[in-house]
Amino acid sequence: LNGGLLMSTLSALRSRARQRADMENSQFVADSEINQYINDAYAELYDLLVSRFEDYFLDEPVNFTITSGSSYSLPSDFYKLAGIDKASFNTDYFALRPFSFANRNNNTNTNKLRGINTDVQYRIVGDKIRFVPEQNAPGSYRIWYIPSYTPLSSDSDAISTVISRNNWDDYIVIT
Repeated sequence: LNGGLLMSTLSALRSRARQRADMENSQFVADSEINQYINDAYAELYDLLVSRFEDYFLDEPVNFTITSGSSYSLPSDFYKLAGIDKASFNTDYFALRPFSFANRNNNTNTNKLRGINTDVQYRIVGDKIRFVPEQNAPGSYRIWYIPSYTPLSSDSDAISTVISRNNWDDYIVIT
């Protein structure tokens, strides 16, 4: 139990799936195969919830500093970006805007002379965040993101309490 909630562990989900299929005492489908189906359904549900309710799985921000260059490697558990902030001179943070690929050169010296906005902007390119204009990239940042879901591997591994609390674990069992 977790604060009065029954935790949905891999073992419990597997038992519920076998009950639902009326195969409680059958090993026709091996536990390892059911575990894979459970993890596939869990990943699908996680993706649906992230798409619909973006902040459910939002993690604490990660702080980083760029001293030279204009890119930063994404965290290894990165799934979806929520936002990026840059520290100002007095350590207050301000939200950065992404740049569209079509406008990637709007911060060149020629465009600065034309009065085009030269604030720092970002774009995810592969497994990095790229900042433009490059000369304004150095500084302190924080990234807000949603981590990848963690597959269940041992029988005692539990799904997210967000899913359990809302009884969305039935989606995993039925799938």
